[in-house]
Amino acid sequence: RREPSAYVYYTIVKAHVLRIRDAIATDDSSDQSLESAIREAENYLKEGQERYPANSYLRTAEAELALVLSESQRALQALKKAFELNNRNSYIAMRICDWHVRNGSTELGLEVLKLALAAKPIDQALNGYYARLLIDRGSTDSAEILYHLQRAFTSGDENYESQFLYARQLYIAGRAAESSDLFRELKRAKLPPWEKRRIRYPLEERTRGRIVRIEAGYCIVERDGSGESILAPRDEVARSAWDEIAAGRPVVFSIGFSMYGPTAYKVELVR
Repeated sequence: RREPSAYVYYTIVKAHVLRIRDAIATDDSSDQSLESAIREAENYLKEGQERYPANSYLRTAEAELALVLSESQRALQALKKAFELNNRNSYIAMRICDWHVRNGSTELGLEVLKLALAAKPIDQALNGYYARLLIDRGSTDSAEILYHLQRAFTSGDENYESQFLYARQLYIAGRAAESSDLFRELKRAKLPPWEKRRIRYPLEERTRGRIVRIEAGYCIVERDGSGESILAPRDEVARSAWDEIAAGRPVVFSIGFSMYGPTAYKVELVR
């Protein structure tokens, strides 16, 4: 028997999302029918993501389901009932947290995740979600972020986002060699090239350095202080500056991260 494809799972979850919308909008529908629709959507999504961990269709389905659940107080109550019955259900915990975050109550969302993590401390999805929330809210507790990210994947698996964030956090924590090793593995991730090159999660501060090498499509910048060499793609160098760059020229730039590692962008010459 042929297994269902990722698109089949996406279609099924999308149908359940429509069913959830209808149940929320219909006053005479029972809470039980709403809870049932949410539970079935969750089960199909979880099964699909286990078979196709990095599939874009399923990520879209997850986002659509999270959105419809975050828009309704009634959906929140159904999720809370389900969580009271089983606080080890990571998906329900994350959806309740998402509801709180979208409605400006991040601290309440974090408390829900802590309860779920206490019940199921090795759950990869919970650990990764909790760590991402800490990063998004600007936490400076690098040790806590590393603790949860390290538990969000297994070496060699396809939890690429958690591996990416762990490599980034190692870099921030000054553990450059470990960060470099993990980014080297992520270069081989089964993702489209444009996805692997995409620069994300930038550091806040601007950095100073100097140009040390120039190639046709990129240059290498040496960071002041650490002496670290960072690649800067040509399209991330100010257009007016590219023709003027030369070895030794001082520059100021921002640092972001791709699957290839730390990347310099918004590079400008120091006049």
